[in-house]
Amino acid sequence: NCQDGDSCTFTIPEVHSLLGKHIKVEVSGIDAPELNGGCARELRMAKQARDLTRTLLRNAKTIDLINARRGRKFHLDAKVLVDGKNVAEILISRQLAARYDGGVSPADWCFKKRSFGLEIPYP
Repeated sequence: NCQDGDSCTFTIPEVHSLLGKHIKVEVSGIDAPELNGGCARELRMAKQARDLTRTLLRNAKTIDLINARRGRKFHLDAKVLVDGKNVAEILISRQLAARYDGGVSPADWCFKKRSFGLEIPYP
């Protein structure tokens, strides 16, 4: 089950249910648009990213979580591979995610522009 393009809930086989059942996994290295984003464009892109990630996971013969590490709020950050293909790179190639390594996101899904010190959001 995916909440958005870069976060899904997994049950990891052969891991104790306390740690591996219904655990949230964040796809490392990217920032995807949020469903509660700042404009209609971000919402539309967030749905596309979420649906693509769900489809990739649902149709995969194998799903691998690589370099998994504990992230915020007890979830995992991991490189997610579906049949050997990197989910982050697929989303980036379709312009549904931006590269991200922490801190302030480089993504500007709503095309906010600065003009005389004012932010003008894209509707």
